[in-house]
Amino acid sequence: MSRLPGYSTNGSIHLITNNNIGFTSEAGSQSSSFTVGDIGKMYDVPVISVNGNDIGAIYRAAVMAIEWRTRYREDVIVDLQCYRLYGHNQHDEPRFTNPLMYKVVDQLQPLQNHMSAALLQSGAVGEGFPAKVVEEQLQELTAAHKACLEYTPDKMCFKHNWEGLTQPGSTLTTWDTSYSTNDLRAIGLKTVSFPPDFVYHPTLNRAHVTKRTKMMETGEGIDWAMGESLAFGSLSMQGYNVRLSGEDVTRGTFSNRHNTVYDQETGKAFSPINHLDTTQTGRVEAIDSLLSEEGVVGFEYGYSLENPDTLVLWEAQFGDFFNPAQVLYDQFVVSGEAKWVLQSGLVSLLPHGYDGNGPDHTSARLERWLQLSDSKETSADGDDINVQVVNMTTPAQYFHALRRQMIRPFRKPLIVMSPKALLRSPDAVSTIGEFGPGSSFKRVIGDPTVQSNSVKRVLLCSGKHFYTLRNKRTELNDSTTAIIRIEELCPFPSSEVQAEINKYTGAEMFWAQEESRNGGAWSFVSTRARNILGHELQYAGRKECPAAAVASLKFTPKKSKISSTRLSLTLSN
Repeated sequence: MSRLPGYSTNGSIHLITNNNIGFTSEAGSQSSSFTVGDIGKMYDVPVISVNGNDIGAIYRAAVMAIEWRTRYREDVIVDLQCYRLYGHNQHDEPRFTNPLMYKVVDQLQPLQNHMSAALLQSGAVGEGFPAKVVEEQLQELTAAHKACLEYTPDKMCFKHNWEGLTQPGSTLTTWDTSYSTNDLRAIGLKTVSFPPDFVYHPTLNRAHVTKRTKMMETGEGIDWAMGESLAFGSLSMQGYNVRLSGEDVTRGTFSNRHNTVYDQETGKAFSPINHLDTTQTGRVEAIDSLLSEEGVVGFEYGYSLENPDTLVLWEAQFGDFFNPAQVLYDQFVVSGEAKWVLQSGLVSLLPHGYDGNGPDHTSARLERWLQLSDSKETSADGDDINVQVVNMTTPAQYFHALRRQMIRPFRKPLIVMSPKALLRSPDAVSTIGEFGPGSSFKRVIGDPTVQSNSVKRVLLCSGKHFYTLRNKRTELNDSTTAIIRIEELCPFPSSEVQAEINKYTGAEMFWAQEESRNGGAWSFVSTRARNILGHELQYAGRKECPAAAVASLKFTPKKSKISSTRLSLTLSN
């Protein structure tokens, strides 16, 4: 990874404190290599193994590693061969499984004894000096331990690159994320402008160039990819950088993006979005990543910590591809601010939806992300909730959500249930006015197509399922059902939902979703509707299922038919 153009750091020093953490098993059961540092040999990375009980050797190894990295700009590993004196802790007994090793350990002297003896023998210090240093250190550590109880961590997040940013408040706020429609038209047209001698793939002429040109000329039919390009382009014109990485992101997994286009004769790459105008100060970078979600998400999280003025995005090829990186999300992305006061604006794009292709890749496990939040079940959420989870229905909403990440004076991780089928759906489009002055991100979208006094039932939903519900309602010629879209599930917009529900006095309330009952947002939304809004929602959707979807495409229509039948019953009761 470190030698790939999108992820090079000009070399890193990897320090391994090899303290035999696997002491509860025999050494031969832990690894097929002699030491854990041997993995570096696979990549021609030098490995410096050093006795952890020899401080002089440790110093020389450190100097050697620094000189290597400085001279060659390459990785280097320092593998400290150490031991655990007490096993996992002072109450553990490592001799159960490694009696011979701990017979050796019992004979070893602590490092401080080795160092003290060497210093005394050389005459560098007097007789009482080592004991004095140890005592001073113990006093310092004891004082620090007591101070922990009253310690307030320094807000390092708001220094250096983070100067001017702040912590969010306990209420939900709305931000002006609009942009001049004339400038957006110019940006959109520039995204399909190429040098005169550039030969792009002929398919792009119809599916990309002509299509986008028409969108900008008419101001209508703006699709998801165009909404994203307008967000990226407008942010770069305002001086923000954009960094998007993931598998297939330059063209898009579904051939929807084409951020970078390749000359069919020379193979030369060209990114039109970086040639918008001479006043463009930001840069948009799309990086096709290696096939390691854990490695890439970890890198992008770190990048977001160091570069708050860069919109950092990671896109999974399919929504469930976040699974290999789950540890990074659990331990860092969603909890880093609470643990270390370190904000991150990392955006995770997770294609989600029951579209009938790639059944194992159907779900981005919306329910997991909601469970990882510290959203309140009994009171209103604010901007200070640890993570944002959105399941949006229009390109304009996507545009505003991305721009909001940079416009606000604070940073929060954003989890996006991004679409698959909606990428080219004629229903999921926006007009240029929805991006322009006076527009902003809408956490909740009501139903302007029904008369409130004639509504008998209200369906709350989010994401792609809205279009399934709306189309079924049209098919049934039903004018008594209202559909409310919750575009941002977390932080939960209780006041906005309440305002929409209040329009329909006496109506039945349902939560509708395409996910199975044990997945999706049902448990999250129903609890808050009951505790905060005072409404007991009924459920409309698939029954419980251990798998995300059926195993074969040919069975998906049947499942959809079952879902539609249940919907008919819901809408006609």
